[in-house]
Amino acid sequence: MAYQIELLKGLGTNLGMPQAKFLKGYRHKLWELRPLPERVFYTTWDGKAFLLVSHYTKKTK
Repeated sequence: MAYQIELLKGLGTNLGMPQAKFLKGYRHKLWELRPLPERVFYTTWDGKAFLLVSHYTKKTK
């Protein structure tokens, strides 16, 4: 997961698949960081920082 967080620091919202995915249909902009087998949901904070909102370990493919 540390590798994906470093990518997020460097690329910001330009980080795309397969490391990150923008999630549509939410009131606020929300992304999913995708280090296998885990998922971390995050959003932007003041347009300058990222806030890691939630985390879970994926059980299925």
